[in-house]
Amino acid sequence: MRTLIFLLLFSSALTLAIAQQAAVGSEQAKDISIEQLRHKIAMVDYMLSSPVMLQRLQDSDDELAKEILARATVNFLEMEEYFDRGQLLEAEAIIDYVLRDISAASQLLSVSRRMKSKYQISLEQLDSFVLPQWKDLSAVENEFLQGALNKVNALRDEAISHAQAHAYDRAVPLLEQAHRLKSSLIEKLLHEKTVIYDLAFETIDEEYEYLNKRFYHYLELVELAVAEKEVDIQTRKLLDSYIFQSMTNLEAAENFYSEGLVTDAISALSKSIKQQTSVLKILGITI
Repeated sequence: MRTLIFLLLFSSALTLAIAQQAAVGSEQAKDISIEQLRHKIAMVDYMLSSPVMLQRLQDSDDELAKEILARATVNFLEMEEYFDRGQLLEAEAIIDYVLRDISAASQLLSVSRRMKSKYQISLEQLDSFVLPQWKDLSAVENEFLQGALNKVNALRDEAISHAQAHAYDRAVPLLEQAHRLKSSLIEKLLHEKTVIYDLAFETIDEEYEYLNKRFYHYLELVELAVAEKEVDIQTRKLLDSYIFQSMTNLEAAENFYSEGLVTDAISALSKSIKQQTSVLKILGITI
């Protein structure tokens, strides 16, 4: 009997202890939840009133980002009312929603800012790319040139139109396409023909030596021009491509000449010189 009473008392005490522990755990969990909620509220309050965020919002043309942040502000005020009434579950649900909105708006603002900057750089690169003045184009070549330039201008105008509507993601590819088209004219159109008067070589070795000296003369001009003239990144890549091709052809010419293949050496060296003149013409230097 005493054993039974002891077991009953022990069971009751154990049940009470478990219940008390559960209550304590519940209170601790509630305290932790409130603390986390307060932390989220403080974070949102800071983000919505941050001078950096406000400045980005003011500078941005992204209406969707502005709309999302406006909604986040309204929901944040509503959340505070729930919190003040002790409706923590509702308050936490709203604050999480507000945080997602702020994150989404911030991403939109970042993308918009980057695209606007990229648009401005792309437009400047296109406008600063000065084509050489071709003087010996045939009627067909001149018609091709004018058609290409008209296309470049049309792409530029369309890009500006998109930019005015804040659609920088549409404007940038058009400017890049226009720049590629403009760059391609250097490769597709023949340059002025350099006329050499009263040059008669008794041997092909003399011709090779003359072209070799001419190449290094142009190389000096290229190095000076590249060092003194500032160009955009895309133009620089085009210049580097021509310079690389020129040096590759020079190496081929020297190899041909060392093997006694002088005619092949002259052909390779002539290509190398033509590529050097292309670099000079891109930089606005007429040979």
